[in-house]
Amino acid sequence: MKKAEVVFIPSPGVGHLVSTLEFAKLLINRDNRLRITVLVIKFPHTTETDVYTKSLPNTDSLNVINLPECSLPPNSSPGPAMNALLEAQKLNVKQAVSNLTTGEQHGHLAAFVVDMFCTSMIDVAKEFSVPAFVFFTSGVAFLGLNIHIHNLFERDNVDSTQLLQLTELAIPSFANLVP
Repeated sequence: MKKAEVVFIPSPGVGHLVSTLEFAKLLINRDNRLRITVLVIKFPHTTETDVYTKSLPNTDSLNVINLPECSLPPNSSPGPAMNALLEAQKLNVKQAVSNLTTGEQHGHLAAFVVDMFCTSMIDVAKEFSVPAFVFFTSGVAFLGLNIHIHNLFERDNVDSTQLLQLTELAIPSFANLVP
C-alpha cells in the first residue's frame, strides 16, 4: 500500500524544527498510511539544526531533508531576512517535492503543513494542487495569548496604554492571572 505523502516545512531554527518533528511523529503513530517529509530550511552559516537532524534516523514513515543553503542580503534585519530566505528557498522546496512525488516507492502528495512563519510556502502547495495547513509551533496558551491580545486591540478597541495601567491581566487560555 502506498502511503500518503505529507510535506512539513518548519521555520528556520531548531525550536521550530523540534516542535514540528514531534508533531509529525504523533501523526505517524496515529496513522501508518502517512509518510512525512520534513524540509529543513536553515539560516546561512548556522549549525545547530545540522547537529539535530544528523541525530535523527530516516525511516519509511519519516524523512528529513536539509535544503541547500541560500545566501541573504548583507545587513538585513530579521523580518525582511526571513522573507528573503523563504522566497529564495521556494525553488528548492519545489525541487524536493518533485523528487518526492516521482518513483514507485513514493505515495501521492496529500498536503503541505507549513509553520506559521512560512505561510508564503502555501503558494508552492497550490502549484502542486494540494491543501496547505498552518502549524503553530508554540503551546496553546501562547496562541490563546496572541488571540486575546489581538481581540483586545481589534474587536474591543483597547488602547495599549490602558494595559500598562493593569497589574494583572486575565487571559482565557491561562489558568491564573498574568502579571
